[in-house]
Amino acid sequence: VKSSMEHIRLHSWISRFLDIFNTDEFEKPKISTQSLATDNSLDRRRTARVQYPEFGNIETLPKVRFEGRPIKVQDISLGGICLIDSFDFLRSTVGNEIDLELVWPDGVITQRSLIVAAGYDKRHLRFLDLDSKSFVRLNLLL
Repeated sequence: VKSSMEHIRLHSWISRFLDIFNTDEFEKPKISTQSLATDNSLDRRRTARVQYPEFGNIETLPKVRFEGRPIKVQDISLGGICLIDSFDFLRSTVGNEIDLELVWPDGVITQRSLIVAAGYDKRHLRFLDLDSKSFVRLNLLL
């Protein structure tokens, strides 16, 4: 009896394994999370960036601070921000999560961010769960 149970289990396992290679499965269109995000304009990697001016008025764009220090911004998008950090205030280890302060004309919003790349003086950060007010304001600028 034990032998026949093992035989049934082995047969079941082999059947499931071979079903992985079923050609019909590959022909069916699948809806992926990525395609849903792209179709609904949520693919934040492809959003336009707003370049900050070198000099001049930036009232519609947020100023950025880290631990109370102002940080120069190169550009910003719905997905993240590129900062100029010549003095390494951010302690630029890729993978670190930090809190940035987005200073809008009518208030300050703390934004959790992840350092995704660090060059000589540029730091590329991805916003983690972008605040809804910031999302709407940045979306209007783009």
